Amino acid sequence: MRIVDRPSDAPTTPVPGPRSPVPQIRVADSRSDGEFVDSAWGAPWTGSWSRHLSILSLLTFAGLTAMAVDVPLARAMHKDKVLHSLHGFLESVEPFGQPTAIIATALAIALCDVRRRRLMPRLLAASLGAGLAADIAKLLVARIRPYHHDLSGSALVTFQALVPGWGGG
Repeated sequence: MRIVDRPSDAPTTPVPGPRSPVPQIRVADSRSDGEFVDSAWGAPWTGSWSRHLSILSLLTFAGLTAMAVDVPLARAMHKDKVLHSLHGFLESVEPFGQPTAIIATALAIALCDVRRRRLMPRLLAASLGAGLAADIAKLLVARIRPYHHDLSGSALVTFQALVPGWGGG
């Protein structure tokens, strides 16, 4: 399914939004079966492979860049007590990443936006699934925490084993 913004031959129907003075326009997709798709909430995997590959490359580069600043940032925050206000801010927003807070936020969104309530399973699956994937990755990779490490080496030194506990001994 390919979602287009405004094709010249597709029928358009103005749909007034809730509490919105400007009507929203829904445009038919390229299947031409008469089904209208909200272009802002279209299928997530539409697009070319080169676009997906460029996004994957960008995320890989961001991960490698994060590893480059990981140990110096941990050293500055843990030993030198620099950026203490940032640490306090991060500690205060951490509870919002917990599953209970995610479900409560999704419930609030569902109550406020009745028209897109059908998208709540997708929102919950994406946010809870991302947290679950991160937890599984943390179980599969053994890494020394900053308060148990002297923080003098690089980020690669902090990685200990892949699938800890499966080794001999």
